[in-house]
Order: sequence, then structure tokens, then C-alpha cells
Amino acid sequence: MIKRIVIGFALLLMALTAFVYFLLTTSKGLQVGLIITGWLMPGELQVKHAKGRILDHGEFEQVSYKNGDFSFHAQHVSGQWTLRQVIKGNYDIKAQWQDLTLQIGKQHIAAKTGLATLVGDSSHYQFSANTSTSFNQQTSIPWVATAIGKDSTLLIKQFTATLANNQASITGLLDWRQAFSWNLTLKMAHFDPALLSPQLSGNIHLNLQSKGNANDASIDLIGLKGIINKRNITAKGLIHFVNNKMLIKALKLYYGDARISVDGTLSQQWPLMGNLHWQALIPNMHIFDPNLYGQLEAFGQVTGNNTVPSIQAKVIAKQLKYNKLNIQQAIANLTYHWNKDGKLQLNITQMQHSDVNAPLKDINASATWQPKGQGMLGQIKIIAGKNPPITGTVALPRLKKAIPLAKQPIKANLDFQLSQLQFLDDYFAQMKDINGKLEAKLAITGLLGQPKLLGQVQLRQGQVSIPELGLNITKIQLNATSEKSGDVTYLANLNSGQGQLSIKGKTNIFSDSLPTQLTINGQNVEIMHNHQATLLVDPQISIDSKDRHINVEGTITIPSANITPDDFTTTETLPDDVVFVDEKQTQAPFVVTSRIHLILGKKVLFSYAGIKTKLQGELRLVDKSTGITTASGQLSVAKGQYKAYGTILNITHGQLIFSGGPVTNPALSFEATKQVRNVGTSSQTDSHGNSLLGSTDVTVGVQVTGTVNKPRLTLFSRPGNLKQSEILSYLLLNRSTDELSTNDASILYSALPYLSSGEGNAAMIKSQLEHKLGVNINVGSTQEYDADSGSMVDNTSLILGKSLSPKLFINYGIGLVKPINTLHIGYKVTKNFTIRTESNTNANGIDVLYTFER
Repeated sequence: MIKRIVIGFALLLMALTAFVYFLLTTSKGLQVGLIITGWLMPGELQVKHAKGRILDHGEFEQVSYKNGDFSFHAQHVSGQWTLRQVIKGNYDIKAQWQDLTLQIGKQHIAAKTGLATLVGDSSHYQFSANTSTSFNQQTSIPWVATAIGKDSTLLIKQFTATLANNQASITGLLDWRQAFSWNLTLKMAHFDPALLSPQLSGNIHLNLQSKGNANDASIDLIGLKGIINKRNITAKGLIHFVNNKMLIKALKLYYGDARISVDGTLSQQWPLMGNLHWQALIPNMHIFDPNLYGQLEAFGQVTGNNTVPSIQAKVIAKQLKYNKLNIQQAIANLTYHWNKDGKLQLNITQMQHSDVNAPLKDINASATWQPKGQGMLGQIKIIAGKNPPITGTVALPRLKKAIPLAKQPIKANLDFQLSQLQFLDDYFAQMKDINGKLEAKLAITGLLGQPKLLGQVQLRQGQVSIPELGLNITKIQLNATSEKSGDVTYLANLNSGQGQLSIKGKTNIFSDSLPTQLTINGQNVEIMHNHQATLLVDPQISIDSKDRHINVEGTITIPSANITPDDFTTTETLPDDVVFVDEKQTQAPFVVTSRIHLILGKKVLFSYAGIKTKLQGELRLVDKSTGITTASGQLSVAKGQYKAYGTILNITHGQLIFSGGPVTNPALSFEATKQVRNVGTSSQTDSHGNSLLGSTDVTVGVQVTGTVNKPRLTLFSRPGNLKQSEILSYLLLNRSTDELSTNDASILYSALPYLSSGEGNAAMIKSQLEHKLGVNINVGSTQEYDADSGSMVDNTSLILGKSLSPKLFINYGIGLVKPINTLHIGYKVTKNFTIRTESNTNANGIDVLYTFER
């Protein structure tokens, strides 16, 4: 029996020895060791691949460890050691790593590569490390460290970090023989603060010493001096932490003209108590923020003991400006007595936003509070000018607990009622006669750092007028409700003209992207009623918004409209190729995409520049975030007239055709005609050569094709082959070219540029007019005497000329810009001498001209 036990024990010992040998000398043993270590360690350890031996070396790929808020990951780790020497307490360890990251709470630390060594024994060893570290994905900082350890102390001989061409060094002693303590010195020279923030630049020197332990520590700012953003900066002072108190001794900062000083003692936990005084004098706030201007003076103190600590502070700000907000003067006074009461009084002389017409004046806000149980209960009251006050209550039920302010629970209520809203007229320039009854009951719950807004806002019997659009909007009803989820739902109804509009929507105010969904529905809603248009719409629109992106989809029907825009046909405009130099480019506040189905009803009338017509049709408009608005569909002229030069043309056919291109350049297909009687002359024949003498009911007209940007106008007649000049004469003057005067010719000639030059119509009509009138027709610029201004002016004229003989010529200029008509007569006496006379209503003259050739 004993023999069997001995043999079994021997076999067990041999198996155990083999397992230990396997564990220490093989890669599989190293992997098993990692598994066992993972079981024993708190948290979760993962290694994707490992090779080497526990005995002396190892290489590990994709090593991860996570325990609570701490996590570690390295793409590659390798090390060398001697297990026998480690067990004896002798170290000769080398470690290398690649792509190492540490996550400690919200702090992210990364090291691309690194090398560390540890040589010696527990009583005397040397440590060195060389790596580059980045914090929270900022610029990577290379550093080198060497230290000597002895018993329970570590002497840091060198810890040098290099950032660009700047170096910071730390030297000193760490001691953990009884309690952990330190004595360290930090020095920086020629440091550029732009490495910390791109808004800063300069050159500073820093000398700082820190020593102490967990219960008694100090930071001595021996000196900070240099230049930041072209302003001198100096600072010095001592901060001592002991027994949950903070002693600040003569801490002073001088930056440009700014002076900030703090002196005294203060508790490190709530409630604040001690004997601390501070003062700040800042003549120009612009030195701290490029968007901030103005003067600031602040001073105060903390006094008292742990039974009744007291805080008193006063802040005076003058001529403050931040972006678009301007404050003429603001004075804030704070008094706070722990376990008793407190009061905050704020007075603002005048406050104005640049986007609002009128300023807010005489704003008075006050807050008072008193203890209630383990917390505080406060009352607030805000009065702006002569408006009714806004009142509310704020409760912090656990304020006396040692809880950070951001995690303090809050319960607040805010109530206000406004029965008169006329004061809003001053803040919205386009709106007048704003009125209604506004009531709000709001509650704030949750934590101070993450508050939740609940409650309801209602507007009843609202009304407003918009004079520029000629609108009177009445019966405005609004109900907005905030829920615990952060969703604010709202429903609004209003009347405009005889129509009604409803808006229903939802916005999540707890999300940074403010996701919003809206639906807009209405019938016969008047959106314009002035001398330019009376316009009714039936909208059915949905709007989705998130971040800065807005998407609009739906249908807009225009059942009725009477559009008569102002006539700008005589307005001078700049050519399309004009470029404005140094024009400021502004980014649009929103990126908008839309798909709109536009439907014109049967009562859409349009009148502009002689055109009177009724429009019908449908368009599908697409507007992407980039590019131009495109359209597909067709608008038709159901009935219309065009009046020009005293004559009326009936629009018998008209279409604007959109085929997916830019909405501003549709294809054109128009035809306008008029009936003409008694057009025949002995010289006029039809296409068969028959005389048209005494013919009646001939139709003359104009066809418009092409696009809006490149229209093509052609003339036609039905029946017959009337010459182009005859058609133009009948269209514009209602008579034949046989009856034209020279003034009539100027009217016809001014219309020629609008005809399609590609067909040669303009040149042909000009030739026909010259043949019919027996004169040459041209347009030129001449200098005329203007009696009104008493000076010579350039005048563009239509010139009708005729040579009566080889030596005698005559022309008549009809002023197109200035109403000055001039008769010119010239007689060529010899080859070189010419006599010319000019005569008009303002002056007469004669010229003798002599020409010679060289």
C-alpha cells in the first residue's frame, strides 16, 4: 500500500515538474500563464498573440486590459528579463512598445513607440525611459527620463519634455518611506504659448516649485514672466493646501493693463469659508477674448467660520460688447450668508442686440434665497422697463451636502403672464401692432449640470400686422409643451385674410443637433396684399431639420393671385460678368434642400410691362444644398394681352416649358397677334401674285421661341406675304409704311434690336424701311447744345439721311436720349472745302471744313 502511495506521489511530482517546465520554457506555457493571470486579475485582460518564455523573454500582439474607467491597449509589447534574477530581487529588464494608449476617465494618453529599462536591485536601481506622449489627441510631446531609486525614494535626475523648440524640465525627489511625498521643481524657458492654444503667441519663462504630501502640499510660483500676444505678463504667489484649507499668499497677475490679485484663506470644500479677498481691474476685456470689448472691475471677499460663512462681491461692467450684444453698463451685487440668506441684485442700464431695433432699458433682476432643510429655496424677479415682472422659484434641496455643483439636484418654477405685447414692436422692424396674451408655466428638474425643462407656453388672441406685405394676421393661437424626454411639441393656428394656417411640430431641445419636424397646412392663406400682389396659397409642407440641415418637401397650390409687380424695365442693371472685388463671403446659417410641387390655379392673373395674362400650370422645383434650383413642368397662358407703343396684341398661345434645367431659364413658346383691316396696296401681292388691294382681316403677329436668356422673336402674317417692315409697322403703329413719318421710323428702328438677328430679320427690315422712305437710316452719337444745362451733351440719335446731288446732302437727327431734333445740310464746294449747317430748337451754326491728305 505504501509502495503504491510513494509511486503515485512520485508520478504526481513528475507531472507537476513537467507542467512547470512546460509553463516556464515554451510559448504555449507563456500563453497559459497569461490565461491564468487574466483569471486572477480584476478586470478583463486580452492578448491576441504571444510568443516567448516566462523564463526570459516575450512578445505580445494586441494587448488590451480594461477595469472600470481605466483601459490599456498596445499594438505590440516586447520585453527581456531573467526570471531567476527577478525572483532574487535583481532587475535587468527591458521593455519596448508600439501604439500604446491609456484611457483614464476622460483622459486619453497615447505613445507611438517607447523604450524603458530597469537595472539593479530593490535597494539601488536605475530607471530610464524614452518615448513621445500625447494627451487627449493633442500634439505628441517627446520626453526623456532618468532616475535613481534607493530603498523607498526616487531621485529624478532628468525629466525633459520637448515641444517644438521648447523644453520643460522637472527635477526632484519622490519619497514613500512613510507617506508619499515629493519635492519637485519645474522650469520652462523661451516657451511659446501658441503650442497650447493657436490664439496665443509669445515667449514666457516659468519657475515653479511644489512640495508636500497628501495632507500638506504647496505650489510656489516663484516667477512667470514674458510676452503673450504682444503684451507683458508677470505672475507670482504661493498656494498652500493643508487640512482641507487653501492658503493663497499674495497671488498677483499682471497682463497688459489688467491687474488681478488674490490673498487669504479658503476652505477646499462646501460651504466656502475663510478670509479671502480678491480684486480685478481690466480696462479692456479684448485682451482676453478677441470678440469681447469693454471695462470690468470686480472685488469681493469670503469671511466667516464654518457656522456662518459669508460671501460679498461686486462687479461693474461698462461699454461691454460681445459679438452682436451691447451692454452700456451692468452692476451686480452679491451677498450670501450661509445658513441665513442671500441676495443677488443685477442692474443693466441698457442692453441691445444689433439685430433688434430698440434697446432694452432699465433691466432689474433680483434673486433672494434662504435655507430650507438640507438645501436652499430661492425667489427670482426680473423687470425690464415698464413690462410686467417675471417671477419664479428655485430649490436646491441638497446644497449643504458635499456634492459638486454640477451634480446638485434642482427644482425650479418660472411663471409669467403678459397681457400686452405692444412693446415687441420696437424689436421687430417689419412688424407692427403686435398683441395678444402670453402665459408660461415652466419647471426645471434634474441636475444643475444637466437640467430638464418641463412646462407649457400659451399665446392667445394674438395678432400682428406686416405693413410691407399688407398683411393683418389675426386669431393667433400657440400651445408649446415640453416633456421629460426633451421633446417640445407645439401647435399653432392663425388667420391671414380669409384663410387659415396651422403649424404642428416637435423639437428635441436636449439634443445638440436640435432635431425638428414640422408640418404646415393651410387654405386660402393670404401671404401678400399690397400694390404689387394679392396672393393666396394652400400649403401642404413638411420640414425636417437637424444640425444646420433643413429639408423641405410638399405641395403649394396658388388658387388665386393678382400679381402686378413694379415696372423695372427702364432700370439700368450691371452685366452678368461684373465681379465685385474683395466682396465678403458669408456662410449661410443653414443648408437647405427642397422638393416642392407648385400648382397654379385658375385665378392667377399677371400684369407687368404691358402684359396682362392669366397663368396656369404645375412645376416641380428641386433645390439641392449646392447648385441652382431646377424645375420641370409647364406654365401656360390661358388668356392675355400685350400692349406696346400704343397698340394691343392678343396672346393666343403661350408656354413656359421647364425640362429639369435652371428655373430661371425655361424654354419659350409664345404667339401674340392683332387683326388689321385695309392693308392692301397696289404693290402688295399674296403668295400667288394676286393683288391685296382692299383686303381685310389680315392677322399680323410675333412669335417668341428660344429661352428666357436667349429669346428669338420673328414676325408673321396670315394670310399673305406682307413684308417684314409692313408687319412691324402694323404691329407697332397700326398703319402701313406708306403712311410713316420720320418720327414713326425712329419707333420702328428702336424695335429692330429685339428681332432675331440669326434670321436676318433686322437687317432686312432696315433695308425695306430705307427703300420705303427713300433715306439712309443709322444710329449715331452727336454733340448737341442743351439749353437746360447750358453745355454740350452727347445725344444718341436716329439719323435719316439723303444725298440730293453729288455735292449736296441732307440728314435729320431724331434725339433718342435728349428730345433734340437737328437738321444737317452740307455742300461740297471743292474737293477739299465743305460747308455744313446745323439747326435745332436750341441753336444754329455753320462750319467750314478743309481736308487734306498726307
